[in-house]
Amino acid sequence: MLAATMTSVIKTLMFIFIWSPDCNGQCLGNKSVVEVKSSIKDSLRYCIADCLELTEDEAEEKCVFNTITGKIKGCDSVRSRKESKFKIICYFDYDVNISTLVIENGQPLCDILILSVAAFNKDTNLLEMKTERWSKEISAMRVAKKLGMKVTLRVGSWDESIMHPREFTRVAKNEQLTAIFVKGVTELVRKYNFDGITIAWMWPGCPQSSCILNVDRKTVSSFLRALATPFKVNGKIVVYHMYGVFMSIIMAVGDYFSEIVDEIDYFYFEDHFQSGEWMPKTDLNFNLKETRDLMDELMTKIKRAKDFRRKVVISMEPSYPSFELRGQKVLKIGTIFVPNSKMTKLLKMSEWCELTKDPAYQLVKNAETQNYAIKSDNIFMFDDQESLTAKVNFVMEFGAGVGLHNLVPDDVNGECGCGKMPYLKLIFNTLKMDCEPIPCF
Repeated sequence: MLAATMTSVIKTLMFIFIWSPDCNGQCLGNKSVVEVKSSIKDSLRYCIADCLELTEDEAEEKCVFNTITGKIKGCDSVRSRKESKFKIICYFDYDVNISTLVIENGQPLCDILILSVAAFNKDTNLLEMKTERWSKEISAMRVAKKLGMKVTLRVGSWDESIMHPREFTRVAKNEQLTAIFVKGVTELVRKYNFDGITIAWMWPGCPQSSCILNVDRKTVSSFLRALATPFKVNGKIVVYHMYGVFMSIIMAVGDYFSEIVDEIDYFYFEDHFQSGEWMPKTDLNFNLKETRDLMDELMTKIKRAKDFRRKVVISMEPSYPSFELRGQKVLKIGTIFVPNSKMTKLLKMSEWCELTKDPAYQLVKNAETQNYAIKSDNIFMFDDQESLTAKVNFVMEFGAGVGLHNLVPDDVNGECGCGKMPYLKLIFNTLKMDCEPIPCF
C-alpha cells in the first residue's frame, strides 16, 4: 500500500516537472497558499493540486488564474515580476519603519526615497543638516541604498520647516546668493552621499499665503537650471516637486517647463489634495476625470509636451479628507462643508477602511471619478482596489510613475486585514508585476 502510494506521488511529481515546467499558478487551500504547476485543459488552466487533494472541479474553482487573460491572481514577489519603466517615488518619515518598504524577496517598494533632513539658514544662505532628524533617518538611508533605492535630499517646502518659497525667491533673484546656495547644496549632497536632490519650490502655486509672485518666469527657470545642472552632469537624480492642485495658477505664468525639462529627471506632480482648508467645498481626492482633463489641458500649453510628459510622476495618497456637513438637502460630492469643524481632517487608511463598513454610510463608487461615503452630517473620500487600480493605470498611460507624499497614512500595521502597506503594495503590484492582485480593500 505504501509502495503504491509512493509510486503515485512520484508519477505526479514527474508529470508536474516534465509536462509543463514553465507554467506557475497558485491554489488556495483553506488558509494556506500552495504553489503548484499548472496544465492547460479545454482552454482553461487547472491546478494539479494533489497535495491539496482537490478534485478537478475544486481545482477549477480554487485555482487563482484569470482564465481570460491567463494572468496569475495574487502576486508572487519573484515569479510575477516584470521589467517596468515606471518609478515609485516616496517621501520618507522616520515614523515609518524602513522594513515595511520591502517585500518578501528583498525587493524595495519604492525606487526613490526623499529625505527631509536639512533646513535653510537665513544668516548663511545655506542648507544645513538638521542633526536630530538626520540621526533618526541615517540608518534608514543606509538600508534603502543597500536595497537598491536611490535617496534624494529635499530642498525646499511650502513653509519654514525646510526652506520657505520666499527664501527661494530672495536667493533666486541674486546671482551671488544663487552661487553660494548651489555650491552649498552640492557639497551637502556629496558629503552625506545622497543620490540627488528633490527641489520643492512651490512657485507660484502654493498653500495659504505662501504664493510668491514677485519673481518672473525666466528668473525661476534660470535658478532651477543653476541648481539642477551640477547634479545632472555628475549622474545624480533631480526631481522637481510642484503642487498640481494649483496648476491653473502655474499655467497662467506661462510654459517654463520646456525651459527646464532637460535638467529635470522627474516632475513630481502633487495632485492628492484637491480639497480642504484651502478650498471651500468637498472636492475630490485625486478625481481621476479632473486629473485627466487637467493633464490634457496642461499638455496643450507646453511646447515640449512629449518630453515633459514622459517625466511626470503623479502623487497618490492613502489619506483621505473627511468633512462635516450641515443642512444638506442633497447628499453628494462638491457640497459646502462646515469650516473649522473637528470632523474636517485627513483619515488614515486604517480609519477609512473601517468606516466604510459602517451601515450608516452610503457608499458611492465610481472608478472614473472618486469613491466617497456619505451620511447626513459627514462625507469622506476613499478608494477600493478597482478605483486605485484605475488611477495607476492612468499613470501608466500618461507619465513616468507614482509618488507618495506621505507613507504614514498607509495601513502600516495591517489593521485593515490586508497586510502591511496595502495601498503602496497595490500600486507596486500594478506598476511592476504581471499579475492580478486579489481584492482585499
